[in-house]
Amino acid sequence: MKTCPNCNELLGNDVNTCFKCKYDFELGRVVTKEEKKQRADEEKKKREEEKQRIEEIIVERKENQNKLEQEISDLSKLPFLSTTGYNFDGCTIYRYIGIVSSEYVLGTGFISELSASVSDSWGTHSKKMENKIATAKMEAMSTLCKRAVKAGANSIIGVKFNIMTLDANMIVVSVDGTAVMRKEIK
Repeated sequence: MKTCPNCNELLGNDVNTCFKCKYDFELGRVVTKEEKKQRADEEKKKREEEKQRIEEIIVERKENQNKLEQEISDLSKLPFLSTTGYNFDGCTIYRYIGIVSSEYVLGTGFISELSASVSDSWGTHSKKMENKIATAKMEAMSTLCKRAVKAGANSIIGVKFNIMTLDANMIVVSVDGTAVMRKEIK
């Protein structure tokens, strides 16, 4: 507890101005009404300046957001490209978004298995299995592209397919790559 040196009022330790006589502990004297008004006016002016500064920042951010959206819109008019490589001729990659992946699981089915085992016995290729795997690759790649676009990309680099077998004659086709933003070099 502290005591006001002007009026001897007992005050808490956190108090900076006496409630009774308006003694200001920081200034070491009683603050006049004119000084109070001036201080209040200065604080009001500071708040208004701060409010104006915040509004300017908001406007600037909206303008930047609009520019970015326009840039993305312009870039989204480019065809979506994917490659197993790590660049595109005539383009520059200016933003790496991240890794995207997709899987497609398919069952082989009795007829496909029978056809594959006959092909295996005769040493030929199985058209049914080829078609199933080709379809699974296309579906997995389609999902991969959709995920990349959803993430804000207009291209995928480093595309890699993996084919695995599971129990119960299930085949998994997985594909992954790096979603990127590219633009044409002018």
